Amino acid sequence: MSTAALTEAELEALDQALQPWDAFIVYSIKQVALDSQDSALRKRLFTLLLESRYRLAAILSGEEPATADPLGALFVEAWNDLRTILADAQRDGVLDTSPLRYAAFIDAGDALLALDRAAPGMGMRPSVDGLRQLARSLRPGAAADPLAYDWTVDAQLRELFDVEEIPEAAPPGKSSLDFFITAAYAAGPRALDRWVPTREELDAYETRIGELLQKTSATELQRAQLAAPYDKIYRTMVPTTALIESCWRQYVVRGGKVSYLRSGAGSVGIMQINQVVWRGFYEIERLRWETAYNARAGAQIVLRYMKDYAIPYAERSGDSNHIPRATYAVYNAGPRAVGRFNKSPPHPREQRVDQRLWTIYQGIASGGQADLRACGVESAAASLK
Repeated sequence: MSTAALTEAELEALDQALQPWDAFIVYSIKQVALDSQDSALRKRLFTLLLESRYRLAAILSGEEPATADPLGALFVEAWNDLRTILADAQRDGVLDTSPLRYAAFIDAGDALLALDRAAPGMGMRPSVDGLRQLARSLRPGAAADPLAYDWTVDAQLRELFDVEEIPEAAPPGKSSLDFFITAAYAAGPRALDRWVPTREELDAYETRIGELLQKTSATELQRAQLAAPYDKIYRTMVPTTALIESCWRQYVVRGGKVSYLRSGAGSVGIMQINQVVWRGFYEIERLRWETAYNARAGAQIVLRYMKDYAIPYAERSGDSNHIPRATYAVYNAGPRAVGRFNKSPPHPREQRVDQRLWTIYQGIASGGQADLRACGVESAAASLK
């Protein structure tokens, strides 16, 4: 199989082809969550959504080669997981609706899956219309197109999966940083938004961004009330994640103009929030253009990944040092990657990334300061010289 990078036109065509899949999985998961107040069920649904979207982002970025039928491949992988979740929910009696509706949904999905398996080489694959009909079986009679796709925030989706809304930006003339530091201090220094620091400005910029990240993590800790020693780990993980992801940068100069930092995988800003993974949960334009908003979104994501995946993993392994490593593994590649740093043999690229994370984390945890000139950490002793 060729590993040549996709052209811009090919990438756009692939994105368009896969949008119905993402719309389908979001619609299906949302409808199931609406039919249950069970927190464990909603957590499993959210994990499935994350796993599907991380894989989707990997395909779109070229990190994972696209098959001849990427939509069908995504359906086959996710359907078995969704089917298992629904079967468990019905067994446990946590769905507040008639079991007949879900029986029809499962039967229709199994039929699509059987079609794919029966004739994989004959072009008989799950189609967009097939996905649409399957989704409609969850809400018979609903007028809206279940495969409608857009980039706006879905308030209901955010509420179902406990993603907190981030306050609006500060009034014109002030930086969004005013939400996190005192007005007296914010009134003087340069606003962070659209600031691409020169080498001479790096020291001042480091101080400002460091304060932002510190205040942002403190705000999230107040909301989450994370107990010791996890609170200290989290305070270190927020600046660590920002450093490894973006070298604490929200913006770059491109074509002589200031633009937002964007990776080949579609991740943006200081915390490199992936736009595909978090579609519907965060405001895309604010992720791109507001430093404080991006930092707050990233801090929320780090906290969720630590609580939902990393801490349980470390409790099973019996090693608290696994918490920061597992948190970043999920941040980087999704829930299935939670223990990738323990794989034997490790994947070379993953090993390099995980080791860099651990080096930066240990440096900051021991009192070191971010060094944006080297995109690393200066030891506490060196920073005092």
